[in-house]
Amino acid sequence: MEGLQGVNIAAPVLPYTTGDVYPTHHARYGKGGYRTVADIAERDSIMPQRLEMYMLVCTQSDGKLYRLTSLTLPLSPSNWEELEHEISYSEHPFENVAMIQIEHNRNRYVTVNILNTNGNPIEGDVRHINKNFVQIGFSENMTGTVIIT
Repeated sequence: MEGLQGVNIAAPVLPYTTGDVYPTHHARYGKGGYRTVADIAERDSIMPQRLEMYMLVCTQSDGKLYRLTSLTLPLSPSNWEELEHEISYSEHPFENVAMIQIEHNRNRYVTVNILNTNGNPIEGDVRHINKNFVQIGFSENMTGTVIIT
């Protein structure tokens, strides 16, 4: 298993107030809730300790939304119910940049996923300038795609 850089914690992370606009974590490392994954295989390999009944998962490969209906292990397609809901997303490729700015015009704070050219997630400093504009910074020049949902 890959070691993660950062502060290891053994208790939930909370914002200072209920009105705080900064996220408490990356969905990939949280338990339950909503998260996006590359495909069905990644959905079915979510660690059991991070599963929670009725959590939602969106697969980027096909834009489908699934709800977990059984905690029977090992996970398989029968653990998930496909929801009849269309996920609207947009892709924004970028090449050799340290910062990208995207005007998405969704009039809401969006979910931002960043993938490198191999389709693997990469970290970026995401700032919601307002409900229609997001800015992403990197520590060095990067190439990949931003997916906004």
